[in-house]
Amino acid sequence: MKLKFMLLLTGLILTMSTTAQKRPLPSAYVDSKDAAERIANFREKSDSIFSRLGIRTNDSIFLPINSFNEMIKYFDSVHKFEGIRIVFVQLPNTVSSPVWKNQLSILFSPIETKASPVYYYIPDGGRFSGKDNQVPDKEAATWVSNYATNMLPALEKTIYLDDPENRIPNVSNVLPSDTKYMSYCRKMIEEFADEIRYQDSLHPKSDPIDGIKFYFSAYGDTGILLADGKKKYRKRLMIQMAFTKKGSNFEIDTTGRDPKTNLCPIEKMHSAFVNKYDNGQLCPANCP
Repeated sequence: MKLKFMLLLTGLILTMSTTAQKRPLPSAYVDSKDAAERIANFREKSDSIFSRLGIRTNDSIFLPINSFNEMIKYFDSVHKFEGIRIVFVQLPNTVSSPVWKNQLSILFSPIETKASPVYYYIPDGGRFSGKDNQVPDKEAATWVSNYATNMLPALEKTIYLDDPENRIPNVSNVLPSDTKYMSYCRKMIEEFADEIRYQDSLHPKSDPIDGIKFYFSAYGDTGILLADGKKKYRKRLMIQMAFTKKGSNFEIDTTGRDPKTNLCPIEKMHSAFVNKYDNGQLCPANCP
């Protein structure tokens, strides 16, 4: 599998110039080699879930571009969102599609100041039509709880238990855990939207980006290697995203394009902001 462009987020359609000028790569760009390795790393987690539950997990979720864009517009008009949280869940056996019964999946939750979490579910290849996609609070809590109770124990067998970054912060006994959710600030979402427009400006209107594929992935043995030599998030569950055209992953042109720096660096955020935007770390003690 060759993937030239994988992201840890996706986003919002905004007004931008359509001139085909070189521009920096989005800050969440991942090269094809690392992206493919992280997808392959998830197989160990999938095998662990199968050993515990007898469930062979799907490896990705496809969202048509119109579905995701409609969701973002809705989040903007109804929630005035500051970011998006992608929450890992285990679906119930009552979902309409047989291949998704009891499966690992994701919910989308708009982040807004002083508001209780609201959760939305878009089935694989499905449409977003606003409130019809909202999952009732009690039902969403069950899906989140099922993931924590059934799948997390299996996933925890695949991580480095002695890694401080793989332990829940602000808990007295510092419990180990795999990822519960990932959050992205609005700036990163907007940046990704600009990239969609930019890519479409380079190609015929008859050949636009038509979807986004969400891959279940995992960091490798080195996790994220920092400048000081520290390794963070080793073997941790994560999401990567790829543009698609006609069902196949679309490779963007990276020639002469340097990636931007992270638009939402954790170390520069106010502590209250960090509690909402974990940006891929374990959720804090007050997580849903």
